[in-house]
Amino acid sequence: MKGYRLKSQVLFLLGCFVFQFCIAQNDTSGTQVVTIVSAYKPVVKKVAKINVSASNLLPDSNKNILPYNVPVQNLMYMYQPIVIKPLAVNNTEIVSLGSRYFVKAGFGNYTTPSIKAMGLIGDGITHLVQVDAAYTSSKGKITYQNFSNLKFGANGSYFSTTHEIYAGLNFNRSQNYLYGYDHDSFKYNKTDVSRLYQDISFSAGLKNKSTNGLGINYDPNVSVNLFSAKSMLSEFTFKANLPVEKKINNKISAQLNAWADLTSYHSKSAISDSIKIKNNILGVSPNIKYASKIVQVSGGFNVISNNGKILIQPNVYGEMPLKKQKFLLQAGWVGHVQKNTFRNLSAQNPFLNNINKQVNTTETEIYGGIKSNIGKYVVFSAKAGFVRYRDFQFYLNDTSSIANYKSFVLSDESRLNNFRLHGDLSYHLRNRVQLNAGITINGYTGMKKNEKAWNTIPAEFNASAQWNINELLQITSSFYFFSGGSYLDSTKKAETFTGAADFSMGSTYKINKRFSAFLDINNIFGQKYERWHNYQVYGINALIGVCFRY
Repeated sequence: MKGYRLKSQVLFLLGCFVFQFCIAQNDTSGTQVVTIVSAYKPVVKKVAKINVSASNLLPDSNKNILPYNVPVQNLMYMYQPIVIKPLAVNNTEIVSLGSRYFVKAGFGNYTTPSIKAMGLIGDGITHLVQVDAAYTSSKGKITYQNFSNLKFGANGSYFSTTHEIYAGLNFNRSQNYLYGYDHDSFKYNKTDVSRLYQDISFSAGLKNKSTNGLGINYDPNVSVNLFSAKSMLSEFTFKANLPVEKKINNKISAQLNAWADLTSYHSKSAISDSIKIKNNILGVSPNIKYASKIVQVSGGFNVISNNGKILIQPNVYGEMPLKKQKFLLQAGWVGHVQKNTFRNLSAQNPFLNNINKQVNTTETEIYGGIKSNIGKYVVFSAKAGFVRYRDFQFYLNDTSSIANYKSFVLSDESRLNNFRLHGDLSYHLRNRVQLNAGITINGYTGMKKNEKAWNTIPAEFNASAQWNINELLQITSSFYFFSGGSYLDSTKKAETFTGAADFSMGSTYKINKRFSAFLDINNIFGQKYERWHNYQVYGINALIGVCFRY
């Protein structure tokens, strides 16, 4: 028992000694530190993250077809390079355009001088005036197969904040000769076969630049024309127009146009020196237009006083897109009066003899057609119509005598029908290539006074092309074909024209910024065809020259 107690006391004393030794070794600063040693390390659990890297989208094969109204294309069959090409400018800047000039001069066979000039003056903001002039003449191989033409024009506009005031003065002098006779049987002096036409006209008008507070647009204008043929006749014409448009809303607008066309004709020929003719047309045309994305319709009528005879003519037409605007359907029932003044008639046939009356032609047409785009660059249109004429004027060779056979007289047809087909096609590849073509077919029937539709064209085809090879060289060409109509020979027997094809080409090369050279070759096939019986055209002819721009 004593031995057991002794061992316990020895062990107790030894434990106290070790404890005191440990305190002496670790507590050097007078503080106690407890160190815990463990193999466990806390870790935050990972969570699933969203993958923010996008995958490629699949290509969309659907075409987004936006609504687009195809503009009328049949107004621009032949494109001519414009002389002045204004650059796009900042509308906030005031740009002074100054003066620009253009001169084109050349010479060709058949003793053909040709010159054209134009000047443009003004800033285009407050005023703009264009002055142009042209002269050309030719001398053919047939006696008196001569021609000359002189033109001069000055047209300008003054722009205020709300209106545009415009005016123009034009002069045209054309010399023709009646060379379509038997030169072995007849000998004429130059003055005997001369047809010297002089045309002077003045026009002026006022129109608003933007719709006013009442929603009304207007463009009143007047013109005066003095036409004369030396030693033959004089003709004075006054025209006045008062068109007004009222916009009711974004889709509907109302239009009203009142006009007067007054002509006084005085013949100076030796045969009928005392002939004086009054040819007056008065009219008013109310009209309502409706335009939406689905359909565009215009409905109205014309009330016309044709030399005292009251006429009411339709004026209804419309357009409607089909198949998401890819096709444009057209239809109409329209009518108008064609005024047969000597000025208008001689513009078609310069070999017309004096007239002893003026009868105006009334025309009414019912038509239908379609327009469409083929791909990105091709536009085509086709139209079929039935036209009814009243008092249509045919040109006939004067068969009263062999001596008078060289000139033409008018034959009035009281009633005439025409089934007309027309189609045109255009291809435009940016500003590099332009191709245009058109065809017209006429089927005249229902004549009462005339055996044939004298000197009309049953079918004609025309085409033109322009190719800008590069910035320096441009190539142009044109082709015209027509089938022959009917005419009366000197024995009053009906004959038929053979028709013809006329092909021409031209090129322009830009030498530098100011100068360029050109070459035009016309009637390359060399056919001396006749549009009017006994009047051959020139054969192949060429014109070479230079252009100057400043």
